[in-house]
Amino acid sequence: PPLRDLTLRQALAKLKVYGLELDSVIFRPAECSNCVLSARHNDEELNSGSRIEKGAAIVLVVGAGEGSDEMPVQVYFPNLLKRQN
Repeated sequence: PPLRDLTLRQALAKLKVYGLELDSVIFRPAECSNCVLSARHNDEELNSGSRIEKGAAIVLVVGAGEGSDEMPVQVYFPNLLKRQN
């Protein structure tokens, strides 16, 4: 699904609807705060029309806000989007 320019919250909801898992979130300095800059799967950037299997784990790269001097931080949410049977 297209995730670029969505908020992190919107992107998480869309991942769940499409049956995808969240691997992690990486925050990077950007003009926007909490917006999705890109999505990755197996170290490859996903573009519009990219095909991936249901249940695939996605890494979201999210903006940390303008002027952020912080280093990129990878955050793991191992159980956030796990399916419950």
